Amino acid sequence: GMFTIAGLRYAAMTAGLVILVGGVAFAAVEDGHHDTSVSTWDGIWWAISTATTVGYGDLYPVTTSGRVIAIGVMAAGIGFVGFFTAAIAQRFIVPPVQAGIEQLQEQEHIDDAALLRQVE
Repeated sequence: GMFTIAGLRYAAMTAGLVILVGGVAFAAVEDGHHDTSVSTWDGIWWAISTATTVGYGDLYPVTTSGRVIAIGVMAAGIGFVGFFTAAIAQRFIVPPVQAGIEQLQEQEHIDDAALLRQVE
C-alpha cells in the first residue's frame, strides 16, 4: 500500500524538519515583539506544541512572518497526524477487508460450479 514504513519515516522526517526549521524561524522573527525575549528553544517548544495541535497559548505569533510560519507548522503537523492515522488504519483494516473479499470471491466460484452442475 501507499503507507509503507519508508513512507511513514519520510513523512515523520519531513514533519520533524518543518517543526525544527519553523521553530528556529519563529524565534528569529518573533524575538523583540513579546514581553520577554524568544529564544530558539522557545521557538522549537512553540512549534512542537503547535504541530501536535496542543497549542498551550503561552507563546503565539504576533508578526505577519510569524503567522505565515505558524500556518506552515500547523499544516505539517496536522498533515502528519492524518498520514499516521491513515497508515495505522490501513495496517488494521485492509487485511480483514481483503480476506473478506477473497472469501466472497471463493463463495461465488462455489455457487457458479453448483449452477453449472444443475444446468448439465
